[in-house]
Amino acid sequence: MNSGARWAPGALLLAWTALAAAHETPASGGERKLVLELDRSPVRMVYGLCVAGAAAERVRAAADRDANGEVSASEANLALDQRASELIERVRICSGDGLDGELTCTKLQRRDVERVDSDGWSRAGSPHLHFAWTLRLPVSVDRVGALRIEDDFTFPDVGISTVEIEPPGAHALIAAGAGALPRSVARQFNWIETAREPGPRVIAAAWGAPQRSRSWILIVLLVLLIAGAWLRFKGRFA
Repeated sequence: MNSGARWAPGALLLAWTALAAAHETPASGGERKLVLELDRSPVRMVYGLCVAGAAAERVRAAADRDANGEVSASEANLALDQRASELIERVRICSGDGLDGELTCTKLQRRDVERVDSDGWSRAGSPHLHFAWTLRLPVSVDRVGALRIEDDFTFPDVGISTVEIEPPGAHALIAAGAGALPRSVARQFNWIETAREPGPRVIAAAWGAPQRSRSWILIVLLVLLIAGAWLRFKGRFA
């Protein structure tokens, strides 16, 4: 069963189909996978969750509001709505010229949820339960030089979190990885949730400060030149 929620229907993302094939049972009951797509404008982040076994049964039972043993499409949509609200409240996006400078931070909004995919609500189907949200971040790599994501979203029984960073097409990554100031470029890494430091998961990437446009300076200079010429012209006939 595919429940695409009311934002956007569609097939389950290929990344999560591959994940299900690679793992019969997600480690520690569940896995989180974040794919940061810096090669898109604006930047996207695919936020995926996969749970299986008893963990999946607990999520299904919580969504089954009429307790009839099946999760209907409307019940699945309500559950996805709830999870999406929790997700956008718990993710903060910070951007600026560089990771070691001042960054401007903002929280996600409902409009930033571009697509929702889910699979596995039916007990007769896959034993795995998948969610994937495609988030449209308010960031373009041509306008800023660095991005930091603070993710404090929790989900029951998720034991491992994996991150993949797709580099920006026209820029080379100069830093990427876990933490606020990664000193190298790590495009793939993970956390064991029980072993990591308390607090949000922090993902950071930098590709250098963008070339600021000088067109506005040229326009101001041109206006001043025209104004000066006009004043001189008027002065001759005063």
